[in-house]
Amino acid sequence: MYSSTNIATYLGGIHLLAFVIPGVILVIAGYHYTRTQNPSSLTDARVYGASIVGGYAVLMLLGVFLFNHSQADGYGNQWALTLSMGRSLFAGILYPLVFGAIGGQLAYNNT
Repeated sequence: MYSSTNIATYLGGIHLLAFVIPGVILVIAGYHYTRTQNPSSLTDARVYGASIVGGYAVLMLLGVFLFNHSQADGYGNQWALTLSMGRSLFAGILYPLVFGAIGGQLAYNNT
């Protein structure tokens, strides 16, 4: 007897997508910005890619204030978007720094 499982739920559902999709978008943004700057070294390429952090952090903080709400899923779990220092640091600064720099390195390697 076979049972069916949703692959997104099996791999972590919305939690997985909440980390993967922004990471991919940040790599693409870092890649494209670095390509426009024509870096002369790998270090410059990483810095250009990571420089997308400014715009991303502003948009992340704006989103936290605009979309601050609480919602229950069908299983009794309460989901809330709150402004905590740890999440803001991770989502608004560390995430774009790392993934933007990866995009910058990919752009440099493809030149």
